[in-house]
Amino acid sequence: MIEKGFANESGHFAGSIQTSISREDQSSRREKVVTRMGSMIIREATRSDVPGLVAVRVAVKENVLTSDIPQERIVAGLEVRGKGWVAEHEGQVVGFSTADREESMIWALFLLPEWERKGLGSVLLERAVGWLWREGCERIWLTTEPGSRAEGFYAHLGWTRAGITDKGEVRFELQRPSLSSLGRA
Repeated sequence: MIEKGFANESGHFAGSIQTSISREDQSSRREKVVTRMGSMIIREATRSDVPGLVAVRVAVKENVLTSDIPQERIVAGLEVRGKGWVAEHEGQVVGFSTADREESMIWALFLLPEWERKGLGSVLLERAVGWLWREGCERIWLTTEPGSRAEGFYAHLGWTRAGITDKGEVRFELQRPSLSSLGRA
């Protein structure tokens, strides 16, 4: 068991969580995470997770979905345009994140309301951001509802507010850290 402290690229502390990964889990890209609400699995999302993703997405209290997202778009987001991760507790998807490589963006980060403010959002966001950096993205962006807790969450993690979109959402950006900013120059 390892306790990790999560910090974003600008060094802001994002919480701590205990993890343990077996060799078998590493090869299957599954990670057991122990949170204050029990243990869960963090793993890559697949098309079979779409019903769970939709269930989480429609359960949120902020950034409420105003129209249906076609299942084909969700699957393309997981298999063609990008990648996703799910947090699974006792066989149920309780949160997820998705990253879109084509747009260099975080397309989604959502948790069931009872799983908010437990550090899980930071873990899922870290997966998506890390994958986009490995894919060669230099600047990542996302949007969220103004005045939402998500707006404060991204600001706290060091994302830069870059303005308001035509749809009235807050746009945040995160620049890829340079080696010198990480103390590796």
